[in-house]
Amino acid sequence: MNSKLKIKGMGNMELIGDVPQKSKEYLISVIAERDAKRTDEKDPDSPIDIYEMTYLRTERIEEIGSKKVIKVQNGKTPSQKLRFVLRTLAALNGEDEEQYYSKMMSKIIDHYRDKLN
Repeated sequence: MNSKLKIKGMGNMELIGDVPQKSKEYLISVIAERDAKRTDEKDPDSPIDIYEMTYLRTERIEEIGSKKVIKVQNGKTPSQKLRFVLRTLAALNGEDEEQYYSKMMSKIIDHYRDKLN
């Protein structure tokens, strides 16, 4: 039986310091958790098991053939955490998430801008 792997949630990764170079190969280690297994039986003579996983974080990016490691920001960035909190508050209050986010970000910016004066 053939098998496939589908990883959900792979987004952009924030790199710290060095960046990948053109014409180099990299080994990227990720942490993911298995969500489900389903079988695609479009061709009954050759069914395919599909394992669905959710990306959790990138553990390591290493240049193949050298000891060079590119550091990755693990976990959510502070701005991603703030966006999540504000969107959750909007949902709890029954407000439009984007409008609430914009309104609250304006208040936060104004608050700190006022401290500059």
